[in-house]
Amino acid sequence: MNELKDIFVIPLSKNRYIVYAPKTKFIFLTDRKSLPNLSSYFKKLGKKQSKNLKNKVKASTITSKQKFDNYGMTLCITTDCNLRCIYCYASGGDRKKYMDFKIAKAAIDFGLSKIKKGGRYNLSFHGGGEPFVAFDIMKKCTEYAKEKCKKRGIRLSLSSATNGVLSNEQLDWIIKNKMHLNISFDGTPDIQDSQRPLAGGKPSHLFVENTVKKLNRSKINYGVRATITKLGVKKMDEIVDYFHKLGVKSMHFEPVFECGRCLKTKTSSPDPMIFVKNYIKAFELAEKYGMSLYYSAGTIRKFTNTFCGAAGENFFVTSDGYITSCLEVMHKDDPASKVFFYGRFDEKKGRFVIDKKRLNLLKSRTVDKIKNCQSCFSKWHCAGDCLVKSWRENGTLFKVNEKRCVINRELVKYVLLRYINGKPIKMKDFDLAREIEIE
Repeated sequence: MNELKDIFVIPLSKNRYIVYAPKTKFIFLTDRKSLPNLSSYFKKLGKKQSKNLKNKVKASTITSKQKFDNYGMTLCITTDCNLRCIYCYASGGDRKKYMDFKIAKAAIDFGLSKIKKGGRYNLSFHGGGEPFVAFDIMKKCTEYAKEKCKKRGIRLSLSSATNGVLSNEQLDWIIKNKMHLNISFDGTPDIQDSQRPLAGGKPSHLFVENTVKKLNRSKINYGVRATITKLGVKKMDEIVDYFHKLGVKSMHFEPVFECGRCLKTKTSSPDPMIFVKNYIKAFELAEKYGMSLYYSAGTIRKFTNTFCGAAGENFFVTSDGYITSCLEVMHKDDPASKVFFYGRFDEKKGRFVIDKKRLNLLKSRTVDKIKNCQSCFSKWHCAGDCLVKSWRENGTLFKVNEKRCVINRELVKYVLLRYINGKPIKMKDFDLAREIEIE
């Protein structure tokens, strides 16, 4: 009966409870009178039932014992930006640093050294700025990776984050190279232009609309990521409707976290319960339209003991050559760099050096090490949630961000009730790192 070790009773009302065993996805409703009999009920299930339930679980756990291994590389090639988003975590555009190609080359080589012939390598671009502002560097990196992959018999795929303010030349290049895009796009014109203005303060929505329309015509794989503030939290269904009319298929909504430029603009995060209420409303509209709406922790499909690759798996290279495990930590003067920067490019040696002590600390951040997660029914799904948000809130990796916990629990509860009521969620979760091979 080890598979049924974690059993949680989730109150819905004074006399209505969900009983949930996440390791087996065993879910049912019960009442107050039945609660004392739960222990004997589960014993009666027997080993055979336990085995059958176990076979239904597709676990994707990552442990701190996993070897340091990379099948891709994310280059944050610039901190410059053509927008001035009011909440930017990296204050993009305030600094104008561009990656030296020798750093990019060394990073690409490092990633490729981990891949055997016949394997796949994903070269991704992100940043503390807009990657396509450094378009020449991006093209140079891509051509270098193509050449190296061809020689070694490795398949190459490309992906990038972008704010969507792109030229026709850049869009043509994206289409030619079959690059997967994750577009930051906050929704309706009033929200987009208020939260994500151009560097000079002018509206940006027409540029991003043009990008989406051209990508739709070319059938390039992309998704949009909307940051939800108090301005947009009650309009999430309107945002879904707007994206639907534009032809967007995959969406990712996240509440803003108060850091970076938020602190200067006084942009605040929405109330967790207001976010939940309006997210569900938006989710059900997206479902009606046949669209995919995703939030990073509100699912039971993910069964893991680490929230994301920030726990020692990610290999992101900043524009000045530091290795960070989190894209929200881009600058050396960020206090969080003392935790999330676990290596750097050594110019004298011409290679990257790893701080194993820091790397091991990141890898040790598993949900079983977080005390206030142990009694939570969502723990195997959100796994303690976002590492950097936890650290910024508490000064440690091993405590959680309570506002995010409220959202996570409520959305997981919503999903469980859907299954209980015979209306399981059929949409696939939005895959942020879907890869397309370059021919």
